[in-house]
Amino acid sequence: MKRLHIFLLYVGLLFFIGINRCDATHIVGGELNYLYLGNNIYEVSLTVYRDCYNGIAPFDDPASIGVFDASGNLYSSSLVYIHDQNNVANVINSPCLTPPANVCYQVAHYIFTTVLPPRAGGYTLAYQRCCRNGTIANLANVNNTGATYFATIPDPAVAVNNSNPVFVNWPPTFICMNVPFTFDHSATDVDGDSLVYEVFNPYEGADPVSPMPQPPDGPQYSHVYYQSPYSYLNPFGGVPIQINSVTGRMTATPNALGQFVYGIGVKEYRNGQLISETFRDFQVNVVSCPQITVASIFSPTISCGSLEADFLNNSYNAATYTWNFGDITTTGDTSSLMNPSYEYPDTGDYWATLVAYSGVNPLCNDTAVGLVHVYPVFNANFGVINTHCTDFFQFNDLSYGIGGTANFWDWSFGDGDTSSQQYPTHLC
Repeated sequence: MKRLHIFLLYVGLLFFIGINRCDATHIVGGELNYLYLGNNIYEVSLTVYRDCYNGIAPFDDPASIGVFDASGNLYSSSLVYIHDQNNVANVINSPCLTPPANVCYQVAHYIFTTVLPPRAGGYTLAYQRCCRNGTIANLANVNNTGATYFATIPDPAVAVNNSNPVFVNWPPTFICMNVPFTFDHSATDVDGDSLVYEVFNPYEGADPVSPMPQPPDGPQYSHVYYQSPYSYLNPFGGVPIQINSVTGRMTATPNALGQFVYGIGVKEYRNGQLISETFRDFQVNVVSCPQITVASIFSPTISCGSLEADFLNNSYNAATYTWNFGDITTTGDTSSLMNPSYEYPDTGDYWATLVAYSGVNPLCNDTAVGLVHVYPVFNANFGVINTHCTDFFQFNDLSYGIGGTANFWDWSFGDGDTSSQQYPTHLC
């Protein structure tokens, strides 16, 4: 009897663990597309991204995709198995950045065909899943927030035989904090319809009670809630997200580390009339990218009364340096010190060059040029003439130097009065 109790307890634990694995956090994005094949047949494609670093649950296999009529009633549902599955490469368009080791995304595609005869009001195709990563920084109540990916087939009175737009590029898994970011979210449309891009507020979906509904719920769907100071128009903080409505080119400059959810929409127009919209819902990782090397000289460097100039190096993320001080009388005007000094042969202007070498990739080395002013000695002096037994004083500039007389004056008479004249007078 005890063995039977233990066995039942073990099975119960497995059942409990299995339930918890179903609602584990892992989903990071997705989009849904359809292609009209003719004879009322549509090829439906669902793309889902999951976190394979923080997430636990695998992709749904099968995934439940529902088709709803204009009133939100379920027309049909399909259990669709994974067509293909791949890892998403952590890449960025710079040899100077090392991709983070703690970011792992996978993408799965589900493809099936279905017959959908023309219907007043059209159709909505939808997939829902819970939950998003609990580490997301810009959403409220994220542990209980799922996602809905859907697309609409228009009313045949609006457009017939339509295929919705398809995004060209996979979105990047990470972007750099405090670095301007640009990405091409453009899409293609086999019907040649006009496309207009915008930022949109993603939709929530399933919850931990029913993390993978079969079938999914019908429309209308609710948007996710952003927590202050974030919003769907500024999902990363820093410089708000912008998207070119014609090209789909997105720009933003995030100012905080973490995981952030954003959305991109593509509106489809035919003969000037809106017929459908495609949504991309995605979670991106904002990471530190310290491998960028920047050479910088505090310029101009000024030396007055001495031929020796002291250089201040403002570069960062460099492994080593090479200086050339711009002295054409010698080939020995170099240094590998971070903040060197150099004695010039004469007064004058010189151009110093600094090369900052990257410790990551030679293609990431950077160069800066700065102006050096070596001035001769200049002495400030003045004389005072006082009219006997009066409070009238005449001040005379007696400054001198090899470079000539002064060009600007700043007198302070000790009682709060000042003057910018060369030969001021003052009543005391």
